[in-house]
Amino acid sequence: MDNRQRQQDEILALEAIFGAHAVEKSGNPDEHTFILHAPIDTMEAQLDLRFHLPDSYPSDTPPVFEWVCAHDMSARLRESSPGFIYPVRQLVLSDSMYDMASTELHRVWDEEMCRDVAVYSWVVWLGEYLSERWPQPLDPIPLPKDSVANVASSSTITNDTQSATS
Repeated sequence: MDNRQRQQDEILALEAIFGAHAVEKSGNPDEHTFILHAPIDTMEAQLDLRFHLPDSYPSDTPPVFEWVCAHDMSARLRESSPGFIYPVRQLVLSDSMYDMASTELHRVWDEEMCRDVAVYSWVVWLGEYLSERWPQPLDPIPLPKDSVANVASSSTITNDTQSATS
């Protein structure tokens, strides 16, 4: 099986694992680049990585990865809980973390992957690495009772006003 076929099979496998929406392919069919939106389940976070698959991947060279960003999903998931503020964690990859991760991913490629498809293994490793180094979710902060009452009453007033104008 040639490299391009192995790459296509790997992308199909990533879509099956993370969902079709998690793999954002480049619009150019000649460019073998995609962004993977992968959850880090232990942290309620999402990691966004751009991968470029060179023509010689996976037989001779590793994929090229670029850190795009990470999102703290815990605050978004809980926005609908009135009466609480959910602090957002700072999910930043420092230069030293990036260098260490890059070194380790290339070590895994050279020593463990035996020049096989590696994106999924890299994402799993990154998730474990980052969950050990990033802060865990912060406890919600209760709003003062007056704020909750004001939010509830303004919502009722808005709903009553909308009903009256309809």
